[in-house]
Amino acid sequence: MSHYFEYVFPVLRAKTETRCFYICSFPIKIISKLFFLNKEEIPEEIRAQQALDNSFIPEIANYIIENPIHQVFVEIAAFVDAELTFEPFHKEGVPEDFGFLRVPMDAKIEIFEGDHRLAALQLAFHQKPELGEQTIKVIFYSDVGLKNLQYNREQYRRYGLTVYPDPFYKTIYDERDYKLILGRAIVPEVNVFRHLTDTQRNTLPVRSKKLFTLSSIQNATVALLINHKKYDLVDQIEIAILYWNAVSKYIPDWQNVLQGSITAGEIRRNKISSHAVSLSALGHLGACLLAIHSDDWREKLLNVLSKLLQIDWSRSNPEFQSRIIFDGRISKSLTTVSLITSYLKKHFDLPLTSEEKQLEQNKK
Repeated sequence: MSHYFEYVFPVLRAKTETRCFYICSFPIKIISKLFFLNKEEIPEEIRAQQALDNSFIPEIANYIIENPIHQVFVEIAAFVDAELTFEPFHKEGVPEDFGFLRVPMDAKIEIFEGDHRLAALQLAFHQKPELGEQTIKVIFYSDVGLKNLQYNREQYRRYGLTVYPDPFYKTIYDERDYKLILGRAIVPEVNVFRHLTDTQRNTLPVRSKKLFTLSSIQNATVALLINHKKYDLVDQIEIAILYWNAVSKYIPDWQNVLQGSITAGEIRRNKISSHAVSLSALGHLGACLLAIHSDDWREKLLNVLSKLLQIDWSRSNPEFQSRIIFDGRISKSLTTVSLITSYLKKHFDLPLTSEEKQLEQNKK
């Protein structure tokens, strides 16, 4: 009997060559009740693809609260796991694409694009209820079984595609969104990252079976691509995938965990090869190698990076004392990243920057 209970929304029907979709303008106070962002019924691998970066949702919410005049909200795209019924208004002078959309109440409604915006709007509304009358567009797609949703997420994850948010989010969103795109596109294409990255946490628990966090891979990749920001995003992603796949071949610690010959916890305790500062240093090393071998880096990459096999990544390595290990603990500072980068660059016979030279001199 549940199919007799329906939501009825006033919508505008729009069409592509193969399907219809429906656009509705919702008050924020209503949309906060309609979408709960409950992911418990969604498989873990799909949740990982759409995991919210909770760290900057409060920033977006604060911007919404403090800048009400300048807000032009970009629509939210939602896939509905049900057949949708559209009924035209049938009123004189009203186009046939205006009407009511009937959505079964027990249908799953999954956000495809706009999770962060929606979460920020809900938080802003909770803190400032008078925002409830402002409206935002939602685009509904019928997708029985949510097969198209999963396919589209896979494509976005694979190729780094995204729909950028409103212009007023630009200063607080673009850089983080750029990192998110890189991470989501690269991790599935690099074998060790695909199997050994925790996409949900920014800090790994002691008993975690993973070596990396998504954020550490994102930051390292941004360092790698520092000289390629003007390249097409797809080209940047391709460069990063090739580089990290090449690097992974020459760091035995990563391969040993992947093959099950040692645990991730043992590597994290006794080695620095998977720590965020080391990944960032490897990113900076890659940026330098790409700059030096700009014309033929694809051909030379594997051969050049083979020097990584000669590095002892043990915490006990004297070279890492006063570079990354201080009082028995790994430092996560930017200075530490620079010191590990200079160590790698010297190992590869690469020139140091003036800042790196000064840090090396101070270290002595």
